Amino acid sequence: MIPVILMHIWGIVYLVAPFKFERSYFLYIGVLGVAVAYLYFIVSQKLMYVNVGVEGPLYAVISAVLLVAALIFFQIFNYRMLYSGTYDRLDEDPSSFNLSPIITASSIGYIVAQFLISLTVSQSFKMMVLVAAYSVLILIMAYIATYLHRYIYILQNPEQLKSMYSGFGRPKKERMR
Repeated sequence: MIPVILMHIWGIVYLVAPFKFERSYFLYIGVLGVAVAYLYFIVSQKLMYVNVGVEGPLYAVISAVLLVAALIFFQIFNYRMLYSGTYDRLDEDPSSFNLSPIITASSIGYIVAQFLISLTVSQSFKMMVLVAAYSVLILIMAYIATYLHRYIYILQNPEQLKSMYSGFGRPKKERMR
């Protein structure tokens, strides 16, 4: 609970002056990714041990190793994408990919799955589905933790950043000039 409260207090700065503290925003999002991934990890552990009935430390140890592996994997993946120029190529190539059907299909699938789960399955299966959903959220938060590396990159390459985004870190009024 304490990490959530601290993250909310830290986030208030970006509501008050989002442009002025743009650089530290990347640090905030990275730390938020790690903290929320850890909190979802704790929630999934509690669901498995309390509601499903898992016993012994083996599940927790394996889950913790997988969490750390996911965090490391996404950091390495981001590092390679950044320094290979893949992000630049993706920014330059406008994609005509339509995300709308995917979002619609996943929404319909979610509704149908919720209906079927409410009709047919036991409480422990529902908890396992929740753990699976939290696991997906853990992976998303692990990816968001790559903002830590972006923050470090911004600190190490200020001249390159200024040449690409001249208004970076300036208040909104100064960007409009």
